[in-house]
Amino acid sequence: MAEAGAPLRVTLLTEGDPGQLTGGYLYQQRMAAAAPAQKCALNFVSLPPRSFLLSLAAGQQSLRRLPPSDAIVVDSIVAASLARSVGQLVADLPLVALVHQQPGGVEGKPMLRYIRRRLDLLTYRRASAVIATSHFLEGLLTTSRVAAARIAVVPPGRDPVGADQPRALPNLRHGRQAALLCVSNWTRNKSIELALEAVAHLKPEIATLHLVGRTDVDPAYSKRLRLRLAADDLRERVVVHGSQPPAAIPSLLQAADILVHPSRHEAYGAAVAEAMAAGVPVVGFRIDNLPYLVREGADGILVPFGDIPAMAAALALLIRDQDRREAMGASARMRAMGWPTWAETAEAFFSFIRQVVDQPNARSPDRRAG
Repeated sequence: MAEAGAPLRVTLLTEGDPGQLTGGYLYQQRMAAAAPAQKCALNFVSLPPRSFLLSLAAGQQSLRRLPPSDAIVVDSIVAASLARSVGQLVADLPLVALVHQQPGGVEGKPMLRYIRRRLDLLTYRRASAVIATSHFLEGLLTTSRVAAARIAVVPPGRDPVGADQPRALPNLRHGRQAALLCVSNWTRNKSIELALEAVAHLKPEIATLHLVGRTDVDPAYSKRLRLRLAADDLRERVVVHGSQPPAAIPSLLQAADILVHPSRHEAYGAAVAEAMAAGVPVVGFRIDNLPYLVREGADGILVPFGDIPAMAAALALLIRDQDRREAMGASARMRAMGWPTWAETAEAFFSFIRQVVDQPNARSPDRRAG
């Protein structure tokens, strides 16, 4: 337990470079930046990126270099690797699992995902408590026998209204009727090829699609996308921006007419939430957490996953009907204003960890979990 008046010392176990520009890592960075205002000190301990099997073997060795702490936070990216060590950890310190992806993940071979899922859930069941970053994830966890009473939902935050507003907006339409924006790294789960096919269904003169995100995550998948982009029906209709710093995203969003989000799975949907906060309506698939964010017909249009004609029709409808598009954008922005700011998310995050630390039974794992 932290001494009276001393900052709460929290060690967050993650993998690789905590400075990466993806949803889970950005959440970690925001919590680290906000920690001093919450009278906390958040230290990262990063496990080196390894293959899944090697990470399992090295998990326990990684715990030998933990700094003095009042609580341990295990990020879901390393939950499976540390499953065998959770009992040891939680016997010494309160341990909170931070879950921002589905148990088992969504990428990789089915057998490895199955094994990872079993180990992820073992960690979550034996942790002192669990922070889930969406109500969708909370539902997955409770149906997987993680006790609901030990779960707190602390979603990602948003920047305050007026923060870092760009002064000049780029022209993204390029002479067409509308600018479509897709903010996703090029991975198979993001299903960017489905957005390309939907745009190919539209008349060439009505929309320009802009792709923002890392293109080097999966070289084979990127090669496939580039071959598709070179085809006659998409050439000069799609702009590839590649990875952009977070500071560049607001101006792109404010210059866009519609966010296209073709993901197969989304534990939260940070790009969708950010677009809504910027007043941009969303066209995407009705999957995972997106219905928790987007009110159908009010903030955007969600269609069944993989239904390319339906996605194309939704895009065409909003491109043609400017009044409807603007009304949806205003509705989306109003809804997003009801979500927590990053400061409020940090307050909830550290308050929950402090509560776990202060509980006498926080160190007692569920011995029945398996």
